[in-house]
Amino acid sequence: MGIRNLSSASISTGAKRSKFWDQSARVSDHVLIATATVTSGSTSSITFSSIPQTYDHLQLYWNARTTASATLDFVHVRFNGDNTANYNFNYLEAGTGISGLAPAISTKSANTNAWLTRIAGGNNSANIFGIGYGIIADYSKTNRKKSLHTYGGYDDWLLGTPTGNTRLENSTWFSTAAITSITLTVDSGASFATNTDFTLYGIKG
Repeated sequence: MGIRNLSSASISTGAKRSKFWDQSARVSDHVLIATATVTSGSTSSITFSSIPQTYDHLQLYWNARTTASATLDFVHVRFNGDNTANYNFNYLEAGTGISGLAPAISTKSANTNAWLTRIAGGNNSANIFGIGYGIIADYSKTNRKKSLHTYGGYDDWLLGTPTGNTRLENSTWFSTAAITSITLTVDSGASFATNTDFTLYGIKG
């Protein structure tokens, strides 16, 4: 923020100064914390640890796929290593071309992990990945339980029958502890596929 002086002729009353936004002094609201990239298909868990407590919120982006013998797979989330029945989630989902998957709204409570999203499994065409992003608001504050809001999906039409999934999800971790680590795991017990990446940003303001 800067201050500029105005001549008396430019304003009739009040202060003779005004504030303006100085782009050269602007600080980016997204600050890269870490990126995790899978270089081999044997990684079933990814952890962001020692997360700085100097931001207002966290944002997570992903471009991910698993090695599961399935069209799609889930990614689970745990905070601070908590594996107790301390999570709740609800979601709105739409899918196409996948047996047994219909548009749905559902909720689940007292779960041992939050759900991040669905991503492409190993039965999709080569190099089809699920993408998305999530927000963890007020992650460092200790006067509120933590919420994770995510949006993600993928699409594949190369198998002959178009398949795809879109999922909007909200999860709550029933703890007021500041989040210092985030662990991502594959639901099926398979691994994240090579070239999967997750990127964590801190958000200021």
